[in-house]
Amino acid sequence: DLDMIAFGNGCKFSDGLQMLVENNTPWGGGGTEGKSFPMAFVLGTRDSDPNAGSQGQFAPSSHYMPPFMRVNPVLKWTYGHVWHFLRLFELPYCTLYDAGYTSLGTTKDTLPCPALAVAGSASSTGSIPKYWPAYMLRDWDQERAGRIKKEKKDANVVPSSPKGKTPLEQPPDTQSRFSEFSANTVSEQAPPTTPARSVAASMASSAPPSTSGGDEWEVASNASTDFLVSDTHRSVGLLVIGDEILKGLTMDTNTNAAAGVLRENNVLLKRVVTVSDDQEDIVKEIERMQDEVDIIITSGGVGPTHDDVTIKSVAAALGCKMVLNEQMVDLLKEKMDNQGEDGEAKANDLTEAQIKMATLPFNSKLRYLSEDKNDWPILQCQNLFILPGVPKFFAEKIESLAGYLSSQLERSITYRIVLSVDEPSIVNILNAAVENHPNVVFGSYPFVDHPDVKTVLTLEGRMVPGTKSRNSTVFLERTIFAETSFSKDQMDVHVQHALDDLIKDLPKRSILRVDNDDGLLFS
Repeated sequence: DLDMIAFGNGCKFSDGLQMLVENNTPWGGGGTEGKSFPMAFVLGTRDSDPNAGSQGQFAPSSHYMPPFMRVNPVLKWTYGHVWHFLRLFELPYCTLYDAGYTSLGTTKDTLPCPALAVAGSASSTGSIPKYWPAYMLRDWDQERAGRIKKEKKDANVVPSSPKGKTPLEQPPDTQSRFSEFSANTVSEQAPPTTPARSVAASMASSAPPSTSGGDEWEVASNASTDFLVSDTHRSVGLLVIGDEILKGLTMDTNTNAAAGVLRENNVLLKRVVTVSDDQEDIVKEIERMQDEVDIIITSGGVGPTHDDVTIKSVAAALGCKMVLNEQMVDLLKEKMDNQGEDGEAKANDLTEAQIKMATLPFNSKLRYLSEDKNDWPILQCQNLFILPGVPKFFAEKIESLAGYLSSQLERSITYRIVLSVDEPSIVNILNAAVENHPNVVFGSYPFVDHPDVKTVLTLEGRMVPGTKSRNSTVFLERTIFAETSFSKDQMDVHVQHALDDLIKDLPKRSILRVDNDDGLLFS
């Protein structure tokens, strides 16, 4: 049985706590009547709540309160976890949360959360609400955005408020940032009329003529053409090379590492292919990728052994001669200690293995992209970057390379809708959203064995005007991309309109939560 204690008007919060603590006496006599016992309150506080501070699962009361212990059994829950729990088990909650309120205080300091304002609802005469329910809040940091901060009293200022109106009854005049945009705000830019072509296609000219009459050991100069400009949007193909991968002897972790870091740096990974240590296979795949992506990154097949054929294959695919690279010769002498005490290179020849490592495609360049001067550089051959296959070294290099290739453009805001219904039940709704919002990339991921989550939808804005097909990315020349790419604000508007429409059409009670995390892992 539970007892409820109600306090009359005028009783302050701290006074009420004091009364509870002082009257916490045991029942049943035994000589202990009138003696108060220690008290604990079970609060269920979240560590993401602004008032949680540095509380743990057990936390003493604040200085202005009587002494008692706080017990926080769900401290590690987030705003999204709370709503996920309430929605999953269909538990009752205050109806104000369905009207756009996310944090309830008093009638004088509580407004609907502006981040839940529905785009275009102000001019709509239909059934579109002005605010989405609290469980659809996407940015959990905005939980208290509807609360009016208390201002310090100024003796010279007399407060005033409209008669008969309280903030709780009166929605704010200002909508959230994205609700200020209408569908006409963003002009739909048509795709370029100039035929798009790969950056790689413009590099297809033959290699410079040899200066040594075809000598196999021609020494290349340090000069190299820079094929990259830092402000372009690029697509990347990853070529994983190794028999050990295809035979299942080694797990390919490099693809996952590359996909993650490239996406973080806003570089599109468009194609991944795994091939054997066969020069003919490698050459064919490089030639195929040249027509489909702007940049090619290889993983594995570099070194002095017989099966390390990646560099020769790159030279063959690009139509370049293999020459002794001066930069690599100097680097090997430095790393292998092939120099005298005065720092000058020794007169003795390089070893056979070192000669093979220093023999590179004509016009290759060593890219020093790491802040650590002692790190090995990355080998660049036109629009190809050759990386080691050892996962530890690959991860280090791809992180540096991704930053170098980054388009320096911000990604759009991303959203994840967590649903309690199976994917087949929303196929038509999702297809309609894809049809109506071509400038947004939608993802749908079913969870067959998860106890709570059945489907996760993700939304992200396209940088360039999209089409209705999944594979709609085009290769744009630098000038074309600059003219047709969307700004971050434009991409965000596209995503927010798509999200509003999708939420409106999804089955009632199917949405467990909406958040800004587009990952697919759940704890």
